[in-house]
Amino acid sequence: MRIAALVFLLVGVSCKSPTDMVRMVEDGPPDDDSFRAAVLHQTAVIGVRDTEAEAEAIFDANWRQTEPLIRMAADVGAKIVVTPEYGNTGNHIQVDERYNASTTVPAAPTRLPLWEIEDDGIEAYLISYARLAKELGIYIVTNTLEREDKGGERNYYNTMVALDPEGKLVARYRKINLYMVEHMLETSGDETCSFDTPYGRFGLLLCFDALVPWTWGEVKDDHGVDFLIVSSLWQPYVPLPGRAAMNLLANMAGMPVLWSNQSSGGTGGDAGIIRPSANDTALGLWGPEGVAVGNLRLPRRLRATARLPVSR
Repeated sequence: MRIAALVFLLVGVSCKSPTDMVRMVEDGPPDDDSFRAAVLHQTAVIGVRDTEAEAEAIFDANWRQTEPLIRMAADVGAKIVVTPEYGNTGNHIQVDERYNASTTVPAAPTRLPLWEIEDDGIEAYLISYARLAKELGIYIVTNTLEREDKGGERNYYNTMVALDPEGKLVARYRKINLYMVEHMLETSGDETCSFDTPYGRFGLLLCFDALVPWTWGEVKDDHGVDFLIVSSLWQPYVPLPGRAAMNLLANMAGMPVLWSNQSSGGTGGDAGIIRPSANDTALGLWGPEGVAVGNLRLPRRLRATARLPVSR
């Protein structure tokens, strides 16, 4: 019965024809000193993961609804695309479902594209993300539940991965500040993380990390990042609404925030490209599911004017 329900769900997802799902923050294209970034705002497919087949059906259903959104973002010029927390595995993972809902993740950076790495534990959807990044020539930042067997123990992590336009893994960040039930499911990470691109350096944060100043402060100061990426499942009952939290983060850190979030409704269901000290810092997608795309200025050191030879 469960398998039949998931098959029905997959058919429903595959038949979707999303229209008007791209929200452009600006009307005009980026100039020579700017680039486009995109964040997804969507609801993950949720279901039981008691068996490997059930878990893989959920992975596949979420991939089927995420892939076209990433393609939409790339079609309008986005160079980096971010997906929501638990967007691949689905929400509300139970303790005894963790193994089926998880994947192994290589240490970053990798020398090879993800599909060339010999590790049977890497789930197919992660390899699909890597292939898509290469096909579209973009960076993709996504989230997963990672498992690691080490020293006779198995640990699970809430993990962000960043894939470059060659399909290589350039960053692996394990969430440091676990929230509520996550303490029963996962092990806390112990290192902040960033990665470099031709558009600047991006720091990675997962959901509750955005409310912890010593975590995002370390990413900002120790890594010298130009942009912050936040992937989240922001629930309506969290004390500070997600939109307010991301505006506060952008203004306190003094840098743009790329916030991808599940559309959970209420005060938690927003997402966007958020710039500090703007007249309207809440620039993004508020309410409907889809893709928010915004133009961001390159860091000064990477702008065309900074690369011009000094006249004598």
